[in-house]
Amino acid sequence: MFGKTTQKTTQKKSDVPLNKNQIKVIELIRENSNITIKEMAKHLKITIDGVKYNLNKLIKNNVIERVGPDNGGYWIVK
Repeated sequence: MFGKTTQKTTQKKSDVPLNKNQIKVIELIRENSNITIKEMAKHLKITIDGVKYNLNKLIKNNVIERVGPDNGGYWIVK
């Protein structure tokens, strides 16, 4: 039964189309769950607003989650 749940969850994630910046955001979060938006912008070489746009898309599609406050919180890749 556990395998079925995992498979369904994985299938839902793969149905969400991701752009290259969103994929890189996920990779950055996996490397450092405490990464800031400013640090992401520097790594991706895009604006802070560009990072926020991609983060919001990922949150809306239930790919990532923010836990805790803006200062001192962390990211989770679901």
